[in-house]
Amino acid sequence: MRKGCFFSAIIILTILVAAGLYIFQNHFESFILNPGRKLIVKFVREDLDNKMEKVIDSPEKKKLKKLIYNFSENTEAIKKLNEKEVNKIVSLIEDSMADSIIQTNELEQISKLIESKVK
Repeated sequence: MRKGCFFSAIIILTILVAAGLYIFQNHFESFILNPGRKLIVKFVREDLDNKMEKVIDSPEKKKLKKLIYNFSENTEAIKKLNEKEVNKIVSLIEDSMADSIIQTNELEQISKLIESKVK
């Protein structure tokens, strides 16, 4: 390999590494984290829609669906959640859908829990 080719390769590689590090350090959230969250939220919504098909249509079902969709759009609130809190919300939602009808008290309980996490 000639000296000129070697130095050109080193310079290009250095520029590429520096650009990659800059993007990772300064724009990681907007380029990688937010699109990743949106993808996960999309999968969760699809899974929720599939599970909600088994639930009898009611105003509570519509309210729960709207509540979950609004919560999933609030990225600041989602950032604050830890794994235990997410599991608690998910288990409450699954328990409410287990009997194929969502009761008003179950909806209120889920709503209170989600609202407490939003604040």
